[in-house]
Amino acid sequence: MTGIAEVAIAYWRLCKWLDETDAEHKLPAESALRKINRFLRAQGIEIVDVTGRPFDGGLSVEVVGGMPDEDGLDDRPLVVTRMVQPIVLQNGELLSYGQIIVGRVET
Repeated sequence: MTGIAEVAIAYWRLCKWLDETDAEHKLPAESALRKINRFLRAQGIEIVDVTGRPFDGGLSVEVVGGMPDEDGLDDRPLVVTRMVQPIVLQNGELLSYGQIIVGRVET
């Protein structure tokens, strides 16, 4: 994995953490993340999060959890329930595979 991909993944993780926290002093962190985002975009970096999308074996991801049942009796569609690591592209080229957890659609 390249250095810029590592920065992109760290940026994504910090954004997720900031969204989920109720820290009193978010403003400085948000400002820093906006600057990092501008830098990444200037480098042609795209961060792809497929949470909630139907699972597709052609995605540039590694399934790290939530594998479906082996007997094939459950016909509910598989979805990406959580991204562990995003897909990172630079100018449309894959830099880093994502890591996902999959599950069945609740009915």
